[in-house]
Amino acid sequence: MQVLELIRTAGVNIFMESGAAPADGEWVSTSGAGYWFGTLLHGHVEVEQDLFGSSIWRSGDSVAFATAQALNTSHRAMDCNALSAVFMQVETDAAEEILGPETLQALPIGTAQNGRLFADIGRTITSQMMNCHLQGTARRLYITGKALEFIAHVVDMAERGKTESKPRPCWTSREIAQFRNAREILLARLHNPPTVAELARTVGTNSRKLGAGFNDLFGMPVYAFVKGQRLETARVMLESGETSVAIVAHQLGYQPQHFATEFKRRFGMSPSQFAGKRN
Repeated sequence: MQVLELIRTAGVNIFMESGAAPADGEWVSTSGAGYWFGTLLHGHVEVEQDLFGSSIWRSGDSVAFATAQALNTSHRAMDCNALSAVFMQVETDAAEEILGPETLQALPIGTAQNGRLFADIGRTITSQMMNCHLQGTARRLYITGKALEFIAHVVDMAERGKTESKPRPCWTSREIAQFRNAREILLARLHNPPTVAELARTVGTNSRKLGAGFNDLFGMPVYAFVKGQRLETARVMLESGETSVAIVAHQLGYQPQHFATEFKRRFGMSPSQFAGKRN
């Protein structure tokens, strides 16, 4: 990937990246010391980091981590697709002033948190940053504000998690298979998804367990997952050349006006503006 834009302001560095790589294409990046927050907006990448080992990143995955020294990361594209990401670095010297001592305790140096709890928020905010149409000082202020908004949500979750943490349930392999089956059914029926009760019956469990397990495994409630996937599918359709917003809304089970409202809330611009951006 290539750096599309770098914005520096008062101890916070914002990296907005985009590019493409062939399947199995490899590249290396270096993250400086500090506290990092970010989202992979588009792509499917295998990541190997000096400090945290290997992991698989998919579109929408978010992360927060802290490192005391420069961190080398090796990347390998899992398929041939466009890649884009937004990352924010709070420099070590500015960390206590910006994040506060409570956050530094909740996210100590040498640790990482995956974005299951803030993936939806991360995807929404970073999409708005990437799609910002402002220029000059206004653009810098807008993107900086959104970066701090992203960090604020992670800080809030880290601090609440410190005092409200509960033991995670242990799911059996059968239950995990049920939750994954439910996800596949939802993906196949985005235009007309079943209710949680119907979905639970279909996969052989109950609504309460499905709701808890789905949220634990995929980082969001069933409804939020369907909503996010609908809007992401709409974005792909518009990017692929579909010019009728009404057709996109209809195929995904939306009323056009409601679709336009939800799309703008997620991506920072209306569907028609997004479609026009291709031209």
